[in-house]
Amino acid sequence: IVVLAAFSSVFFVWRNRRLAPPIITEAIVYGLIIMTIASFQGFSMTSPTAEQLDAARQGHGLPLSGSHWVGTPPTEQHQVMPLVGWSRDIGDLRIPHFIGLHSLQFLLILAIGLDSLQRKSALWTLRLSAALYGGVFVYTLLQALLGASLI
Repeated sequence: IVVLAAFSSVFFVWRNRRLAPPIITEAIVYGLIIMTIASFQGFSMTSPTAEQLDAARQGHGLPLSGSHWVGTPPTEQHQVMPLVGWSRDIGDLRIPHFIGLHSLQFLLILAIGLDSLQRKSALWTLRLSAALYGGVFVYTLLQALLGASLI
């Protein structure tokens, strides 16, 4: 429901784009698009893994469905990043999910700052920043799916 609400917000903001300066409107639209894609990416962490499905078929039930780890399961020496707990050893789908979900905040703060500068290049700077931010999301997603850590 949240994903559909975010996705429908893109159309609402685009249709009513006269309510805010163009740079703010575009920041909201780009941020909502990236955020919606990242929200759908979150479903990849809830799908049962092959090991979980095998255990369920053998009658052990399915106490846990999905995983944010990609690649070799973590060992006892598994290292994580302080504060966030993201893996430093294997692929972790939480990283691109976090980056994508916070695209709206990042791009909106950037747009407000750029708008205050009153420069003609502000809108193009925002568009380039949104493309780069989307690229960072895609890069971290591909890296996680390949089982590689962020660091």
